[in-house]
Amino acid sequence: MQRHFGRATVAVVRAIDPSLADAALRLTPSGKVPETVCLDTASQQHSELVHILKTRCSLDRVLTLPSGGFPDSVFIEDTAVAIGSRVLITVPGAESRRGETKAVLSGLRNSIGGTSVVHMKHLDEEATLDGGDVLFTGAEVFVGISNRTNSSGAAALQLAFPEIPVRAIDIQQFGDSCLHLK
Repeated sequence: MQRHFGRATVAVVRAIDPSLADAALRLTPSGKVPETVCLDTASQQHSELVHILKTRCSLDRVLTLPSGGFPDSVFIEDTAVAIGSRVLITVPGAESRRGETKAVLSGLRNSIGGTSVVHMKHLDEEATLDGGDVLFTGAEVFVGISNRTNSSGAAALQLAFPEIPVRAIDIQQFGDSCLHLK
């Protein structure tokens, strides 16, 4: 059975936080030379992305939320999974990212009408899920079980979107070189 979920009408982005460049260095695997992140280049690329979303993607709206002082907040996909008219606010696997969800939840509830928003912590207190581990094909959802997403997170995603099959894939076998499924 093929499902049609329509087209995207709203894009949600978060501003780049000035601490992004320094925080990015902590992601360098041990034993490797840290790569530097140029904040000016990242800001320019972010502006270009927002411009393209506004001018070329046939969206009704682009909602830009502030960074909230979180260096990784620009990776907003980790904090919310949206399918159709429903949004699941996640509990990110990294403790340092969990504070990001409050602003995302508030921004979505205040800015996007007709959308049902639920927070994952109300479905399962043990669940963690990063959106970077979630891949929606239009017919089913693949969820990578990783250092950031646990099986309870995959189960909570199934509860949030009961009509869509959710398939968990253990990507932990690839070690720390594989942060997310995507």
